[in-house]
Amino acid sequence: MEAMEPHPFLADPPQVSSLQMMSPTPAHAQQLGSIRDGDIASTHKGIVVIYRPGCSDELGGCYLLYDAPTNALTAIPPLPDSPRFRTLLYLGRTAVLVDDSRSADDYILADIVTNSGLGLPEATIFAWSSLTMKKSGGEWVKSSIPRLPLPAHLCGPKHLFQIDLAFSLDSGRICWVDLLQGILFCDRILAPDGPKLGFLPLPTGYCIDVHHRLRHQMMPLARRSMACVSGAVKFVALVPAQVDEFGIVVVDDDLVPVANYMIRFDIRQNKVLSSTKISQHGELQWLIPNLIATDFTAYLQDHQRAEEAGKVGASAKGKRKQMEYY
Repeated sequence: MEAMEPHPFLADPPQVSSLQMMSPTPAHAQQLGSIRDGDIASTHKGIVVIYRPGCSDELGGCYLLYDAPTNALTAIPPLPDSPRFRTLLYLGRTAVLVDDSRSADDYILADIVTNSGLGLPEATIFAWSSLTMKKSGGEWVKSSIPRLPLPAHLCGPKHLFQIDLAFSLDSGRICWVDLLQGILFCDRILAPDGPKLGFLPLPTGYCIDVHHRLRHQMMPLARRSMACVSGAVKFVALVPAQVDEFGIVVVDDDLVPVANYMIRFDIRQNKVLSSTKISQHGELQWLIPNLIATDFTAYLQDHQRAEEAGKVGASAKGKRKQMEYY
């Protein structure tokens, strides 16, 4: 992990910010303990969570935290599990960061899994605290949940609650989102008596029941999204017409790619603000983009402005001292 080097690219909307991780050559990657690829699972303020399920036969999923303000990388150990016989079953893109109520500058990395033998509604929530890591090196805190507060029909065998994205609110609430069903939310993740969970279904008419083996055909991440906007959770579902202004053609309810655009949508005004072409030709790979709605760039810009203001203030203070000295 230490051999990897982050290279962030921050862009103003509607352009897309990105993060590249420079790693050793593949021949040396395993020897140096680096991960070869991974997905951005979530972001929180200036921190990015990179997750890769199944780093090797001996290890479970790998977690790598990138702290942009300090340009630091932190490797988090895999979840406790049997190295030879896998007992944990991941529910999707589940890793998420949330503020630690015990300290304003610290965070908690959380993940939720089920048991490969029992399955839903049984689950286990794991939490890793940066505050504990500073004091004693850190460890995963395990909370067993005998029954998640999910509708019975989402616990199998045909339909399963699957997590498409995860984010947290300023209040400390974690939201694990199934874009076809609703939100599994979690409060007080490190409470002595265990975390508090609840379920909130999608608005009426937007829940879709589909067999878990066919769920990928619905492409929920391509047609729906959810995020915390100005302190409130917002849900967006795109329902294309036969031919829309962005060149999307619909034939027998199937999307036919003609060109690919990134759409900037204002939820409050309920209108499209801008569209940016991201490929000259329609490509199927763009129908399921690996994009995350986040305030990461805005947070870093505010952080940079605060630093610049601090430098200006320090410079002015130094000049006043020089004038007093002379």
